[in-house]
Amino acid sequence: MQERIPGFVSEVEHYKQTPGQVREYIRRLDIRPTEKPFLNFVRMDRLASLDGMEGVLFFATPDILSGLCAWAFYDNDADDAVSTRFASGCCSIVTFAVGENRRQGRSCFIGLLDPSARLLVLADELSFVIPMHRFREMERTMEHSALFRKACSAVKRRINGEIGQ
Repeated sequence: MQERIPGFVSEVEHYKQTPGQVREYIRRLDIRPTEKPFLNFVRMDRLASLDGMEGVLFFATPDILSGLCAWAFYDNDADDAVSTRFASGCCSIVTFAVGENRRQGRSCFIGLLDPSARLLVLADELSFVIPMHRFREMERTMEHSALFRKACSAVKRRINGEIGQ
């Protein structure tokens, strides 16, 4: 981390009260260099395989987010089955997924709440990231979860414009 970052985040952006809070938060993130040479975002329908992926990213409206959360909660009763934490856009999309994979964790993350990132996405979208370790578990439960039941079917009809807001 560049030395100027804690001051910038607290004194310019006002996302944290003090530079010390920023330093402590970043220390707790335990960010480590990756062995991978680059970061690549690819549409899932254009992938031959999920091998080597760190996570699956969705840009989600509230209705889509509802279904993704229902799916993530289906087989996970942990308080942090789905969480949102203070983070830059990149951190909420990349850093949390990489860290969760390293821990073999089961959390998914709602992100893009950083006001600096909001203008880079549609007004009614947030991100939902499923780390690959967790995604492998979740893909086995999809068809048994609420995604294929009555409540989600009604929301899907609204998403598709078949019923009104």
